[in-house]
Amino acid sequence: MTLASQGSSGQYTPHLNDNKGYVKLDNGLIIQYGFLPNIYYNESHYEQIDFPIPFPNKCVTVLASCNQTENHNGMRQAYVVSFDKNKATFLPGEFGKSIYAGLTWMAIGF
Repeated sequence: MTLASQGSSGQYTPHLNDNKGYVKLDNGLIIQYGFLPNIYYNESHYEQIDFPIPFPNKCVTVLASCNQTENHNGMRQAYVVSFDKNKATFLPGEFGKSIYAGLTWMAIGF
């Protein structure tokens, strides 16, 4: 199976705009994903994203990870602080030295 809007062949087409997108599956599951290319990592800066589409019923989980191409001293983590059907809030934490780096996220719901 490939990802996309359902066609008669059972394939799914992803919808992607401005570094974020989604795919709807036959069983009602929706997977949304995105990338924030250059955000500030420190212990007190929050980032909020709006999902490409609201989940009709519930967002079940949100995952996040730090994307960094340069070697910096310190440890970067991308914490999911909260989420609902429309948005998610992240704490891109940096322990050691504040930097700018990317954050990749994925949300699953129905």
